[in-house]
Amino acid sequence: MDWNITDNHQVELTAINDTTEYTPRLSGFSYNGKVRNHVDVGGFDRKDESRLYIGKYTGYLTDNLTLTAM
Repeated sequence: MDWNITDNHQVELTAINDTTEYTPRLSGFSYNGKVRNHVDVGGFDRKDESRLYIGKYTGYLTDNLTLTAM
């Protein structure tokens, strides 16, 4: 998102978001007792949500001087 406050001053905002993803864990199965045998034959991957925000200010103070802050 960009906002031109005046011709000489502007503010920018960048936002990035990610979601959480899961892959299930698998376990073995005993056909003799018809129960899970709790032996892991797989696993799970977990990707956590993350957020990133970047703000930037640009000011054209004079013809020869520009101020930028991030």
